[in-house]
Amino acid sequence: MAINLAADLITEEVVRLAIRQITMEMSSLLVRISGSPVITEAEDYTVMIFNAKGELLDTPRSPAYTGAACKAVQVVREEFGSGRLADGDVFIGNDPHSTGAMHANDFQAVAPIFLDKHCIGFCYLHAHMLDVGGIVPGGWGVGATDCYGEAFRMPFVKYVEDGRFNETVQRILVKNTRLPAAMLNDLQSMVVAALAGANQIRELAERYGRPRLQAITEAFIERTAQAARKRLAALPDGVYEVADWMEHNGHVNALFAVRARLTVAQSQLHFEFTGVPQTNGLINATESTVVGYVTSVLSMMLFWDLPVNEGLRRVFTVSVARGSILAAVEPAPVSAAHMDGSEKALTCAARLVAQAMSASSDPELRKRACAPYGASVSLCVFAGIDDSGAYSVFADMSSISCGGGGSPIVDGMDAAGPQAASLMRIPDVESYEAAYPVLFLYRRLAKDSGGAGLHRGGVGLEAAWTPWGADSLIGITNAAGWQIPVPGGQGGYPGGATEQRRIRGAAGGTLPATVDPSQGDSIEAKAKDVVLRRGEIWYMRYPGGGGWGDPLDRDPDLVVHDVRIGTVSERAADGAYGVALSDAAPGYDREATRVRRDEIRGQRLLSAQHSGGVATRRTRLADALAANGAYAAPRNDVELVEAFETETGRNRDVVYTAELGATVPLPPADHRVL
Repeated sequence: MAINLAADLITEEVVRLAIRQITMEMSSLLVRISGSPVITEAEDYTVMIFNAKGELLDTPRSPAYTGAACKAVQVVREEFGSGRLADGDVFIGNDPHSTGAMHANDFQAVAPIFLDKHCIGFCYLHAHMLDVGGIVPGGWGVGATDCYGEAFRMPFVKYVEDGRFNETVQRILVKNTRLPAAMLNDLQSMVVAALAGANQIRELAERYGRPRLQAITEAFIERTAQAARKRLAALPDGVYEVADWMEHNGHVNALFAVRARLTVAQSQLHFEFTGVPQTNGLINATESTVVGYVTSVLSMMLFWDLPVNEGLRRVFTVSVARGSILAAVEPAPVSAAHMDGSEKALTCAARLVAQAMSASSDPELRKRACAPYGASVSLCVFAGIDDSGAYSVFADMSSISCGGGGSPIVDGMDAAGPQAASLMRIPDVESYEAAYPVLFLYRRLAKDSGGAGLHRGGVGLEAAWTPWGADSLIGITNAAGWQIPVPGGQGGYPGGATEQRRIRGAAGGTLPATVDPSQGDSIEAKAKDVVLRRGEIWYMRYPGGGGWGDPLDRDPDLVVHDVRIGTVSERAADGAYGVALSDAAPGYDREATRVRRDEIRGQRLLSAQHSGGVATRRTRLADALAANGAYAAPRNDVELVEAFETETGRNRDVVYTAELGATVPLPPADHRVL
């Protein structure tokens, strides 16, 4: 049944928002039934609804999960579509190499929706499970050399049929997790939410009729695509390229190069990604996760006011070199796929999109370009027996707190969280302390972690906690952005990096109100068998976003404000921003500030190599950041490259560089993941 887009606009919007309400109710059911803080507090889950063709109709949260979800629905349609789907079925799976899951912790549920014996769509959910077996508690396979050692994996199986749970599958699951009660309860919440969503979509189809509902949903999908193409028409055709590096694969502290290219042509975007060959550590990404993370960048930066549905997916394509570190194939370990490889792909995509937006003639697009967000969900997972004899697995999700990137018009948001983690939250300290044998000393803004700039990057958080009610906990660390943080934009500086330390003991047995990280043992980005005993303190500093523009152009009043609220140190105010602070109003000395900034510009030119109107200075990255008060773990093979105007000493560009190494060839032009 054909729909007139203009005449039926009201009906179209009523139906679109009705589907949105159903997804929101699915979310509410999932959270209310689940008892896991990672779902109820951090909200590490997603819900989506698809049509019968597997096209996305709606997701109210986390566009980064669309790649995994679209792959999952496609797999269920292909494997069970010929007469093996029935009303009331719910399929579950968690294998990143076959179901599209980001990592094995993300259990997926797919429920087909039927009306009059016709499949009219699918409800999809996934939720993070606290433990899925494997080499270490928590599921992040630090030390694993392939996917078989990381965690328990399951292809899609029919978990519910005619309202009955498959007891055989349940028995298998129970034997492959350290926390069986939590897993079964979370799966129960997913099943209930999926079936409830399917019932409500069926009622919607009964109200409008199956053919008409199909036409209406196709109409709002195409309307979204039309709006997206109109937005893209404001981008000039062109080709943009960037390179970046992943770090530490869980076995060796090495760099792993990635490359990305964006082609803008005729209101269409095409992303190409490659990297060094897949590694035997957990940092590899998968194709479906990269697609989701590109979607996340586009929905936030370019399509901020458009619904996230199949219409957006019609205006861009993604190619990824299979067998590379960004598109690993079995048996590659991928338990940090969404924290390492895909976050790096997201950073590359954000940099490419920002370049294209900055070149636009549309002032709205130019001002919405931004530097990358801190690209790390740096987790620590500690497990052990508490004083009551209960076994506990504590995954600290405080890491959903890195800084946002600065932009041409505004600073990055403090503690914004990664771009991919929209709507996820930092769990309350009180919830953690009630559920796990830990006590937090503090969680607060991490001074100087935001990249210096005309508009600074948002700062991340820092946190310190200690075992409380347990003699010891043993854990792993799974951090990224440790030696190579995100870069800035248009002359802005990189954000600070991830830092993690173990502080051996409190003097006199009392817990301090604050800790000095320099007094602790520095822990590598990926580490296992980290022992934390009663009285010892775990410290984490989460990364900041990149700065935008030359920090010497920043309004001194803003620098004074930053110092007062604790986001910028006095040292950085002087060294990075050239502001001479004063006790007298307005908080700085105007003439001394002018002189100091001229002095810094002169030092830039004096220490740089001059060629063709551009002065270039190269410094070890960690040393350059330290001069701005920021942190990065040192590497001798990574340099910060600053380019200045020879006449003024103003920043033109700031990047970091290292050896690229050989990357896997890009796929043929006709190969598309999406």
